[in-house]
Amino acid sequence: MLKTLKTELITDFNKGPIYRSLYSNGAVLLEHKAVGFVGAKVNLNYLAGAIFENEEQEGLSHFIEHLLFKDNVSNLISQLELAGAEVNAYTYKENVCFEMTCLASKLDKLLPVFLEFFLQLKFTDEQFRKEKKVIIQELKEDKDDHEAEGLEYLFEKNFNRKLGHRIGGRISQVQKYKKEDILKYYKKFYTPDRMVLTIVHGNEGFSGEKIFFDKLQGYSSLKDKDPYRLKAFDKITKLKHVNKTYYRKVESTIQYFSFNGPALNYKNFYAYVILDEILFEGLSSVLFKKFREELPLVYGLGSIINSFSSCGNYIMYFNTQKKNVDAIKRGVIETLEECSNSLEHMADIEQIKERLIDSWHLAFDSIDERAEYLADNEIYQLNELDIDMIQEKIFMVDVKSVQSVAKQLYINDYSRLTITRKDK
Repeated sequence: MLKTLKTELITDFNKGPIYRSLYSNGAVLLEHKAVGFVGAKVNLNYLAGAIFENEEQEGLSHFIEHLLFKDNVSNLISQLELAGAEVNAYTYKENVCFEMTCLASKLDKLLPVFLEFFLQLKFTDEQFRKEKKVIIQELKEDKDDHEAEGLEYLFEKNFNRKLGHRIGGRISQVQKYKKEDILKYYKKFYTPDRMVLTIVHGNEGFSGEKIFFDKLQGYSSLKDKDPYRLKAFDKITKLKHVNKTYYRKVESTIQYFSFNGPALNYKNFYAYVILDEILFEGLSSVLFKKFREELPLVYGLGSIINSFSSCGNYIMYFNTQKKNVDAIKRGVIETLEECSNSLEHMADIEQIKERLIDSWHLAFDSIDERAEYLADNEIYQLNELDIDMIQEKIFMVDVKSVQSVAKQLYINDYSRLTITRKDK
């Protein structure tokens, strides 16, 4: 028998309270009543992402994400869309998210439909065969995206198989999957104890607790369980590094650098963020001025800090010409060395910290950002449901900690990947 074990106010978070309801089957509801928002965001997360797949299961969670949109009889997706809701889904390394955006005033009508649809997996043999073809086409098209292919290659080489394999899986593997493979994986990982429902809305009179309870009772396991969660570690993980030139039919060249990066709860995480702001953020950033204006060697450049529960990497990429790759490498390493030894690039750190805090305040003007942030806090047990805690971490960053990160980047091994064309 399903029970609501407790519903508690966990914090009064910037524009309104957050309530957390825990059910006896391990499911959790986070409901944030945010004053001033006419819209609503609903995220249904499962801790069932690619990291839970073994070598014979790669791509299954992504396949299930597709199949959960199959609607045999009830036409529930049509009901949602005709009522003005937008529905989407994403498979990530560690979780899978099904989301709905709608007017907050329509939540009482649309939330039950959304939950009824995504709390059950129903598809026909014909839908399975057709969707397999769609996914294979998606994977083929992904190979035409040279920038994304470069990032996939770095993930495969930097991380172990668990985190490094492609979310969509290999085409040869997807072709072999049977209906039974899907159902077995779904039964094991798409369970209430791995489920987090997040609702952010401005409808003062609405509560999602009973609606969620009723739908759980009708469409999910009622077996008593504790919630399954990931632990966010405070560490930097040494990655496996490569130096590779990858030849493809491209007109320009893309050069990547991948460095050891922070896990989600790394104590100096914001030192990485601030160094990245110094190097890449805006027209006044150090590497934009060096490679676009002073030399110039590139048209496009960018960076990504990829942080997961237990590890991460920090990737830089540059769109250039083949003849420039060695000069860019020298420039990147020289700049990191300058950042670690000189105060020249550190003069604006206090202003950058203020800018980061401003960006957090602006982010929380979005119901999408609020929903994602609350879900991440639950999934990774971060306990950072207070913007003052974020500010405190940012203010703790000083010149010395940023210089230390810069030094670790250039003295330790790193990956270098070049995607270019073969000379004729």
